[in-house]
Amino acid sequence: MRIFLVAAALAAISAPAFAADQWTATPAQPVTKSDLIGELVSWDCTASGCAAQSSTDNADAMSECVGLARHVGPFTAFVGSNGPLDASRLARCNQAAPKPKS
Repeated sequence: MRIFLVAAALAAISAPAFAADQWTATPAQPVTKSDLIGELVSWDCTASGCAAQSSTDNADAMSECVGLARHVGPFTAFVGSNGPLDASRLARCNQAAPKPKS
């Protein structure tokens, strides 16, 4: 019983840390592209959004947002290890997205 309680306590502590490391991006338009590279991170995008597929340990959220926006267009949200980018940082990221052809 003691081992179970210790294992449960460790799982409770480590689960939020893992969840916080899950980087995601929500494109303004649905995208289905896989194996994209932002700056350092590999991304997989489905119709419901993009998720980091490789380590984000050495990555910068703003740089990754900009790098990924170059491939998929603007985002309505981008979440890195420190949480979501605020509106002004997200707007700067979206400036890197390709401009629609007129």
